[in-house]
Amino acid sequence: MINYHDSKGKSVTLITLLAKSGEGEIWTTNRKGLLAKIYHSPNSIRQKKVEVMIANPPKDPTKSQNHISIVWPKDLLKTRGGSFAGFLMPHIINSKELLYIYNPKHRKKQAPRINWYGLHIIAKNVASILQELHAKNYIIGDMKSQNILVNDRGQVSVIDTDSFQITDAQGKVYRCSVGSEGFTPPELIAKELSTMTQNRFHDRFRLAVMIHYLLFGYHPFMGRWIGLGDPPGLDESISKGYWPYGLNSNFTPSQNTIPLHVVHPEIKKCFLKCFNEGHTSPSSRPSPKDWVNALEQGIFELEACKKVGNHSYSLTYGRCYWCERANHLGTDIFPSVTNPIKPPKSNQKISSLLRRLPPLPRLQQLPQLPLLQRLPPLPPLPQQLYLKVTWKSGLVVTLLILIIGWQLNVLGLKNNICTEWGNNLPEKICR
Repeated sequence: MINYHDSKGKSVTLITLLAKSGEGEIWTTNRKGLLAKIYHSPNSIRQKKVEVMIANPPKDPTKSQNHISIVWPKDLLKTRGGSFAGFLMPHIINSKELLYIYNPKHRKKQAPRINWYGLHIIAKNVASILQELHAKNYIIGDMKSQNILVNDRGQVSVIDTDSFQITDAQGKVYRCSVGSEGFTPPELIAKELSTMTQNRFHDRFRLAVMIHYLLFGYHPFMGRWIGLGDPPGLDESISKGYWPYGLNSNFTPSQNTIPLHVVHPEIKKCFLKCFNEGHTSPSSRPSPKDWVNALEQGIFELEACKKVGNHSYSLTYGRCYWCERANHLGTDIFPSVTNPIKPPKSNQKISSLLRRLPPLPRLQQLPQLPLLQRLPPLPPLPQQLYLKVTWKSGLVVTLLILIIGWQLNVLGLKNNICTEWGNNLPEKICR
C-alpha cells in the first residue's frame, strides 16, 4: 500500500486504483467517502491552483439534499518528504456518465426509468451547477459527458474540477488548456487554449450543447447534409454555424431529427438565441440562469401520456410526440417500464406554484396619532351664550311642531297617523 499524508500530517493510504489518465491516477483511500488524485507530474503551479480551489469552494446547489454536485478538492496530499503529490476529493457512488443517460441505446440498458421528464430535470441541474461556478468566476472549459455523473434520482455531479479555469483573488488565472470536440465555441476553434483566458460566454455555448444532448439525444450540429461533398466534422460545422435551424445552414432536419418545437417555447428560444445570434455575438448566449428559468417552465408544462406511462410531452405541443415518433419510425426511445416516473398532475402543479409564491407581509398596527393626544380639552361655553342658544333652540323646535301639526291636519293625515301610532306621537300633533 502507498501512503501519503494530508495538510495536517495525518496518514492517507491508497487502496484501489480506479482510473488512470495522462494527467494522473484516481485511487480509493482509507478515508471514508474520499478519493485521491495523484499527479504524474506534480509541480508548484498545480499545487498553487489546488490551494486556491480549496480556499475558495463554490456554493453547492444540492447541499440541502445531502448530495455533492461539484466534486471539489478537499485537502492536499503530500509525500513522506513533504512534496506535493495530489489532493483528496469526494467519492461519488452509484452514478453513471452522462453518455449512458442521454443516448437512447445506452439509456435503455443502463437507466430505462429516466424519461423525457427526468432529462429535463437533469438538464436543469446541470445549468444550476454552472450558475454557481460562474458566480465564483470559475470556467469549466473542458466540458464533456465523461465528466458529468448522474444518479438514479437525476442528481448531477461534475468531476475533474481541477481542470477548470480558476482565477484567484489577485486576478491570477490558472487556465484550462484542453477542450473536447463538439463543445468548443466557434470563436475558440483552432485556437491554442493553453494561451487563452476563457470567459463565461464560452461556457454558455458548451451548456447549450449539453442540454441539447439531454433533451434530444444527439449533438445540435448534426442533420441531413445538403451541401457539396462530404459533411464536415463537428468543429467545422460549429465554426460555420451549420445546424438544422441555422439561418444559412447546409444542414436540414433529417427523418430522425426530433423537431425543435416539441420542447417548450422558452427552451426553443434559448437554443435559437445561442446557436444563431450567439454565433457572432457570444454575449447574447443564454446564461445558466436563463436556462434554469426556461427548463422550470418546460418542466411545469410537461404532461404524462395517457397511453404510455413512460412518455411525457409539453402542453405547448399539445400531444404525445413520442407516440407519434414510435408509430412513424417503429422504435420507441422511451419504452414502457414498471412504475414510470411521471410529471405531477395539474392540481399538484397548481399547489406547488402556490407554495412558491412569497408570503403576504404582516399588517402592522397603526400607531396612535400624537396630534390628537396633544389637543387640549375644549373650554366650557359662557353662561350667557348657553342660555341664548338654549332659548333660541327651544323656540325653533316649538315652531316646527306647530307647523308639522298644521300640515298634517290640512292634508288629512292626522287621524290616520294618530290612530296607527297612538301615544307614541307628541300630544300636540294628535289634538
